[in-house]
Amino acid sequence: MAAITSRLTKNGQLRWRVFFRRRGLPSFSKTFGSEELAHAWVEANEEKYILDPYSFHKFKPETMEKLKTARKIKSKNE
Repeated sequence: MAAITSRLTKNGQLRWRVFFRRRGLPSFSKTFGSEELAHAWVEANEEKYILDPYSFHKFKPETMEKLKTARKIKSKNE
């Protein structure tokens, strides 16, 4: 479920980004300076994300529901 990708920044540094994604739940990403740190963080936090994905996100479940409803209404009106 976690995906780790590398990217080159504008100043030439290699950074590693961790993505947690799961259908119907908020996605989460975090960036690290080394691949080892990224893998260690995934091992320590992947199960926690599965059990409570909202603990990683700045929005509470109630707020996420309001956002989803607003997006549905907006897409119907367009």
